[in-house]
Amino acid sequence: MNKSKEESIADAWIRFAKRLLNLAERICQEIVLPPTIRPSDPKVAALLLVKRSISNGKSAILLHRRNLIIDARIIVRTSLENAFWIAGLTDHGKDFVKKMADHDLKYKKLLGERVLAYQSYRGSEPNISLQETIRVIGNEKRKAMTPKNVAEESALKHFYILYQLLSSDSAHPTTEALSRFLSPPEKKTGMRTLNATATLKPNEVSDTIWYLCLALLAICVGANQLWGGTKAGKHLSRLEKDYQTLYKKYVSGRS
Repeated sequence: MNKSKEESIADAWIRFAKRLLNLAERICQEIVLPPTIRPSDPKVAALLLVKRSISNGKSAILLHRRNLIIDARIIVRTSLENAFWIAGLTDHGKDFVKKMADHDLKYKKLLGERVLAYQSYRGSEPNISLQETIRVIGNEKRKAMTPKNVAEESALKHFYILYQLLSSDSAHPTTEALSRFLSPPEKKTGMRTLNATATLKPNEVSDTIWYLCLALLAICVGANQLWGGTKAGKHLSRLEKDYQTLYKKYVSGRS
């Protein structure tokens, strides 16, 4: 079966994404973590984000191969979020980790309060342990982290538009995302039917993996920088050049 031009372009991006995933794996394998490992260390947090991104990247490619493009786009959105967090760690170090911890405490308290409210609604005895946890967290005001504010405070702020695009057309149940599963009106009857699969726009098959490559490249660069350079990271300059070649060939200048 002959592939369309866009499918061939997507294959080229997938081959490149696999090279990036391989590099990410090598960075993780190369680094020996000390016995006193702490997730609060920006370098360790970055490495955990790399591992998460490897899993996300493999999932996105698998979904893409099965023609579940919208589902792949949802996973790619997560990969972009990982890239924003890596950039935050690179730019702000321990201060960014502190923001991550404050964010977690803010939502642990909020979730705990909602659980207690639900127990009260059901007439159940309140969870004493949960009440104590909320008390320990205290009433200190903590700022929530969002992909928007993290991205805009980093070198990747221009990537946020891609995150917004994937949120609107795939991840959230917007009218745009839902309408993908509705056929256009028939010319004679005006009837519309439900689609078995989502309707795709031009270039979405290939662009989905292009966005993944952007995220993975930024993640590898950030992690390599935080660890002061790795042996595997020496291949990044070659990959960056190859990315530019693919971009110029398949993206730049198209209508």
